[in-house]
Amino acid sequence: MDVLCQFFPKTSVMTLYEYLSQLRALDSPELLTDKDTQKFSEFLRNTRVVACNAPGGQPHQIERLPEYSLEYHQRQVLEQVQQSLLVKNQVHNVLIKGLTTFSPFGVFTSFNTVRNHLLNHSWGLLLERVGDAAVRQLLLRCCVFVDVNNGSLLQVSGKALFDAKPEIGPSCNAFLPNRSLECSAILYAKREGDAIGRYRLQKWHILNSQKIDPLHLLCNIFCVSSLRKRQKLNQTMKRILPLLKSLISRHRKTNYKSLLDKACPLLEVSKVAGQSASVAQSHLLQQFTKPDNVCKFLRQVLLRIVPNKFWGSKRNFECICRAMHHFVNLRRFEVIDIHNMVQGYQLSDCSWISNKGGKSAAIANQKLIFHLFRWLFIDYFVPVLRCFFYATETEPYRNRILFYRLEVWSRIEKIAMDALCDSQLRPLPSTSRSLLGFSRLRILPKSNGIRPIVNCSYKHVHTTTWGKKSSSVNGALKIPLSTLNFECQADPLTTGCSSVGYDSVHIRLLPFIEGLRKIIISGGTVPKVYMVATDITRCFDSIQRAKVMDIVQRVLKESDYFVHKWVTMLATHSNGSSKMVRKQFQREALPAELLPQIDQFAKKLSKNKNIVYNEIASVDMFSRSDIIEIIKDHIYNTTVEFNGQVFQQTCGIPQGSVLSSLLCSLYLADLEKQQLRPQMGFADQDWMWSDSLSSGILLRHVDDFLLLTTSKSSAEAFLFSMERGFTEYQCAINTSKTRTNFLPDLKTNTVNHIVPWCGLLFDSQRLVSLRSDYSKFVSTPHISDALSFRRTTGKQCAKFLELFLRHFVQVKTHPLLLDPRINPKHIVALNVHQIFQFAALKLYSWLAQLGKRVNLTFADTAFQNLLVVFHQIRKRRCSNCPFTLSLNEVKWLALRAFKQVLLRKQTRFRPVIEKINSALRRPHLRRLNNTAFLRFALLQKHHRQLRNVIY
Repeated sequence: MDVLCQFFPKTSVMTLYEYLSQLRALDSPELLTDKDTQKFSEFLRNTRVVACNAPGGQPHQIERLPEYSLEYHQRQVLEQVQQSLLVKNQVHNVLIKGLTTFSPFGVFTSFNTVRNHLLNHSWGLLLERVGDAAVRQLLLRCCVFVDVNNGSLLQVSGKALFDAKPEIGPSCNAFLPNRSLECSAILYAKREGDAIGRYRLQKWHILNSQKIDPLHLLCNIFCVSSLRKRQKLNQTMKRILPLLKSLISRHRKTNYKSLLDKACPLLEVSKVAGQSASVAQSHLLQQFTKPDNVCKFLRQVLLRIVPNKFWGSKRNFECICRAMHHFVNLRRFEVIDIHNMVQGYQLSDCSWISNKGGKSAAIANQKLIFHLFRWLFIDYFVPVLRCFFYATETEPYRNRILFYRLEVWSRIEKIAMDALCDSQLRPLPSTSRSLLGFSRLRILPKSNGIRPIVNCSYKHVHTTTWGKKSSSVNGALKIPLSTLNFECQADPLTTGCSSVGYDSVHIRLLPFIEGLRKIIISGGTVPKVYMVATDITRCFDSIQRAKVMDIVQRVLKESDYFVHKWVTMLATHSNGSSKMVRKQFQREALPAELLPQIDQFAKKLSKNKNIVYNEIASVDMFSRSDIIEIIKDHIYNTTVEFNGQVFQQTCGIPQGSVLSSLLCSLYLADLEKQQLRPQMGFADQDWMWSDSLSSGILLRHVDDFLLLTTSKSSAEAFLFSMERGFTEYQCAINTSKTRTNFLPDLKTNTVNHIVPWCGLLFDSQRLVSLRSDYSKFVSTPHISDALSFRRTTGKQCAKFLELFLRHFVQVKTHPLLLDPRINPKHIVALNVHQIFQFAALKLYSWLAQLGKRVNLTFADTAFQNLLVVFHQIRKRRCSNCPFTLSLNEVKWLALRAFKQVLLRKQTRFRPVIEKINSALRRPHLRRLNNTAFLRFALLQKHHRQLRNVIY
């Protein structure tokens, strides 16, 4: 219903029973009788009908049919409907998607499985009850959505929803274009031509146009339609023209280089001339420009370019400087509303703005200031920053943006590309391209070097017979990915011990831990669990191409594959103020002899509620040889583009494509089967599945291994095999990252009973328990560097905060942490406490961004919302496991977590802390103060990581 309400008025959506009750003839049989099955009753009451055949259309008046008639059988009625739709050329109707013609014998060509669904028993019985005329009108004039499972719907008639746009209600701010400014606008500036020695705006900028005059600039800044006659300008616009003429003249006289050198002095780059490449690169990476200096540069540019009369007063100028400061200090993925920037700007101080008139004049003046700010930041400051700086995130500072002057960054890029060309890249002629196209390469600074980042989703434009077409490497690899996923699901042994995501880890870990608990219950001693965590050094670069191609050919067993495609639509709150529809195009590969049915797919996939499914009716058949050829070209002919130059990867497999992780998993699974298992003496079944034996389990996420076993000799054998390496596969582990909870070859007990692996902490103090790993936030200079906010005000602020906290809770609320079959009750309580403790850290960081405008009652509302969100997500994600904590116990842990965080900032949050103390003194929570497992969750020794997070 949530999705349908985005396309249709809520009052126009009714059940199939309600619609047919108004439509069917009076002499027709009863629509629903006492003898009908529950399935048919649910079909009538759960199927949704909208009395129009397309979103945005006018609902038709439902008129009762004069008489009941049943002259045609089910298949004939459906063919009549499809024929009528084809004649009317309603090609977007889901009933004829993919159908271009029909034969004289009534047998339609092409592929459309929605038709097969309408031939089932429920629709046949419905035809008998209401007659063929009613069914024809239902399918021709209505959008019909059949319930498949869990409240999810499959569209079986009407215009496909994924072809339509949701209805958007009127907005009072609809006249404001580009209402927000994203940090991504200034990132990864591409150097063009002589950009380093140029020190001026790009030649395409409007201020550099030879034909620019104040009138053109006026139209550009204030979004006014092109004007030629001065008499059409109002008095305000006429007063602006001289100011714009002065702005153009000032720009042409401004020496940007002198302003840049004064505000952002360049350190001596010549110092690195005689040093080694690694030392020089490390020195250059530290020569970034501080945000305050960047703001100083923009401030000087603003003073030099824009006449003071534009601001009218010092406080207005300071207002725009504050907005400039917020803009320069945006973190990656952050967005700031231009409406938020304008706050505090006094229109009465501007002499060029008329203060006369009523409400309409005031709104018009606000629009002028909004357009002025929009132009300054989006059309002027962004090009200035991209012209003189390279802005990028870094590994140590996470989402914080660093600015490098182009002279410095060009040296960093040269050193990095020289090193890459020596090891894994070779230059190609600019005309060389892979059949799949090319990816974009950029450099990411690290604390001790650089990391190459390949963007395989970059869409490049190429010319075809039918015109220009854009495509990406990842787009071309979707079909091979679907076929390999199908084969891996059909035979899980092909991926070995791979665990894709926490859900897979939970499924495999649970039987192992339950097996250990059975030993204790049966009277045995508590088994000691030995753990080894390690990963492969430069795994993707060391993979042998010939061997991985041989593995792929063995995995692909079918001669031909059929790819079935569909669209899922889900209503989300991602825009902060109201729901919007998120569309996902999905596909699945099957053997050519299997004909997939969309209703079966929808029923199998409908785990989430309120999803609408649309079938993409097209036939995609791919032979095994074609798929192998695409994968081979991807592995052997990977090309990347960097600053206009083309390079080819010379070793390993590409990292960053949708196939990379799966190919790596297949490669390491083959290594496990051919070398690791024989060395350790494990049979395939014992090694793979933990429910067959409780002695050990091996988990692997891509190239990160984790062994859990009750045999120390097995743990030592595994560690010895991994340290020795596998020459045939060119794989060796990174010994500096290897973690164990024992000393090899010694008869000592645990050295450190906690082993980190893939964001989790495995504690072997008593059997195995799991906690979340927050160490990556400890190494971050400030917690805000790891977060991204939407800087806004007003009612949307609370909505964005709720979404922000909801996303965090959704990531951390997982059965691995809350399942009592894995973790004892005191560990579950500890995990819940840490979830709320870290959420409180994030909440504080959000409120700190709002500064003096914070309403302290806002924190209390956020806390209440967080509790509701936690229980909602827990019930959905942990529905298959019990939860041992009561509502009061969760609230007690949450209040204690918030109090612990806010006590370090009690000057600002004293009223909130007092309210928390008042809540904890209530009888139903006070009686929990001496509960042992709750007190255990508060022990400081368990919170060393979170205590060291800087906020």
